[in-house]
Amino acid sequence: MITKDWDSFCIVGIGRHAKERVIPALKNNGKKILGYVSSKKDNFLPSYNNLLLSYKSIPKDVVYVVCSPPRHHFEQALSILKSGRSVIVEKPAFMNAKEAVVVLNFCQKNNLIFVEAFMYQYTKIFDKFIFFWNENINYIKNIRIGFLIPKFPVSTFRDYNLILETILYDIGCYPISLLVDIGFSEDNLVISNYSFNSNLMKFNIINIERNINIDISIGISPVYENYVELETFDKKKIIFSKFFHGLSINKTIKYQNSENSYIDSFIDENGFENMFNIPCRNWIENQNTRFSKIIKSTTLLETINRHLSE
Repeated sequence: MITKDWDSFCIVGIGRHAKERVIPALKNNGKKILGYVSSKKDNFLPSYNNLLLSYKSIPKDVVYVVCSPPRHHFEQALSILKSGRSVIVEKPAFMNAKEAVVVLNFCQKNNLIFVEAFMYQYTKIFDKFIFFWNENINYIKNIRIGFLIPKFPVSTFRDYNLILETILYDIGCYPISLLVDIGFSEDNLVISNYSFNSNLMKFNIINIERNINIDISIGISPVYENYVELETFDKKKIIFSKFFHGLSINKTIKYQNSENSYIDSFIDENGFENMFNIPCRNWIENQNTRFSKIIKSTTLLETINRHLSE
């Protein structure tokens, strides 16, 4: 059983995300980066052309952080786990639930840790949202989620992916993961409306257990949007802005009713740094819960993908 906290890492895939977010977070936490696996050459770390070569030099207690395109996650994660090492995989961890079950079962049988890296889940605004949700769950009527960006970064894996898969899995995984976090799953959700026009995807979901209406908009838009809005039965609205952003930036929570409004503005914590500082014992203790959420999220994404592809 793993007991030692993680202090050394190997990065798989050195793209913009790894260089600008993952590696700085590890360094700021005082963690050691012992190498990276990529076909691209870089001068700042020992490099390996493939995973098998890295296993010969990288110690067994080093954690691999997979920052490659989602289509490679299953094969790479399973290879790393079979080498006896734990792994952190960028969201979304998998493209289908069957892959998730294979990897997660392997972890459980071999006492290894697998983490799907949703950095926004380790921020203040996420904690504030969960607290408000738990305190007011019986009064929520509508949920609106918007995650729209002006464009994807150039020269990434997204250049070669189908736009449907890119938008749904790369952006849509955020709102879906949130729905699962607050207790929703395929069993209590019904997709009532869905549309996909150009680069914009919209779908309406109804939570049949609590009769909550959920509207989600994701994709490419001239105006950047990143929010989660809760509306109560008495018409109060609470809007969490820049909700899915994992870096330390200014965020707001706006409370409004028919008469007045109040804005809570604050500098959030760095979710990347917070996640990499979590002790191993925590990952071990909540592993079964995390695995269940990964399977539920992946299943929901598959279901929505089928509807949108019809």
